[in-house]
Amino acid sequence: MKQLKSNDKLTFVLVLRYLLESGIPIIHAINILEKTLSNYSKSIAEVRKMVSNGNPLFYSIQKSNLLGQFETSIIKIGENTENLTYALKKLEDLLVKRQNLMQNLIKSMIFPLIFVSVLSFIMIIFKNLIIPAFNNLYFDLGIEAPFAFKILSFLTSIFDIKVILFLGFNMIVISFIIYNLFKSNLKSFYRYVFMVPVLGKIFYSAYVALVLNLWAVALESGLPYSITFKILEDETVEPFSSFFAKMYDRSKRGELYEIVNFENIFKSVYVKQMNIALESGELPFTLKKLAEMAEIEANSALDTFNRILEPLMATLAGAITAILCLSIFSPIMYIIRSI
Repeated sequence: MKQLKSNDKLTFVLVLRYLLESGIPIIHAINILEKTLSNYSKSIAEVRKMVSNGNPLFYSIQKSNLLGQFETSIIKIGENTENLTYALKKLEDLLVKRQNLMQNLIKSMIFPLIFVSVLSFIMIIFKNLIIPAFNNLYFDLGIEAPFAFKILSFLTSIFDIKVILFLGFNMIVISFIIYNLFKSNLKSFYRYVFMVPVLGKIFYSAYVALVLNLWAVALESGLPYSITFKILEDETVEPFSSFFAKMYDRSKRGELYEIVNFENIFKSVYVKQMNIALESGELPFTLKKLAEMAEIEANSALDTFNRILEPLMATLAGAITAILCLSIFSPIMYIIRSI
C-alpha cells in the first residue's frame, strides 16, 4: 500500500474534517474519500473495513500506510481526547507549513541540479570531441600537452560512462545497506541527519516545529503530561525520543516542576519560556509560539543555504570557465610558439 503524496495528504485531511464537521458518520466519510482519491481507493477501502470492524481510525490509517508517523500521531491524540475535528484542523495547518518548506527546499536545489547537468553535458562534449583532437595534434607535433589541458583531461575523465555506472551501482548498494541497517533503529539515524552542515539545521528546526506543535495539540486536547510525554516518546525520533522518555519518567514520579533540557535538544531560551509557561499554565500557547519561531529559523536557515549556494555555484562556474578557456587558448598559443 502506497502512502499519500503531499498534496493528497492535505486533501485527505481537509475533506475528512469537513465531512465530520458536517455530521457525516466516519464510515460514510471514509467512503466518500475512497471515491474522491480514486488513486488510493484500495488503501482507503482497507481503512474503511478496519474502522467498520471496530478499529480506531489512527490504527487503520497506520496499518494502511496512508499517512506518516506524525500525521497518525495527531489523529491518535484527537481520537483519544474525542476531539478529532480539532486535531484534523491542526494537522491541516501543519501539512500546509511542511509543504511550503519542502517546496522552498526543492526550489533551492533546482539551480545546482541544472548547473551540474549543463556541466556534465559540456564535459562529455570535451571528452569525446575536443580532448582527442588536441591529443592527436600534440602527438603529431611531438610536443607535451600544456598544464591547463592536462587539468581539463583529468576533469573530463570522471565523466566516463563506465565510471558513472560503477558509482551509480555502488550508490544503490550502499543505499540498500544503509536502509536495512537503520530500518530497525531508524530513530537513531536521524541524529546523523541533523548533524549535516546547513541542511541538517534546516531539517532540525523544521522537526522542532513539528514536535512543539504535536506537544501543543496533545496538551490542548486535554491529555495529561505523562500520557503526552509517552506519545511523544513513541512518535518522535532521536534525540527527541530520549528527551521525552526522561520527561515521562519525571512526570510519573511526580517531579514535573520544570522542563529539563536533556541532551540540549532545545535552545535554552525555548526551555526558559517553557518553564515560565509551565508555572503560569500557558504551556500549550507558548509551545505554539515557539513552534512558529522554529519555523522562522528553518526558513532563515534555508535562506542562508541559498545565499551560500549561489556564490559557491558562481565561483565554481567561473573556475571551470577559466579552465576551459585556458585549455583551449593555451594549446593554440603553445603551438604557435613551438612552430
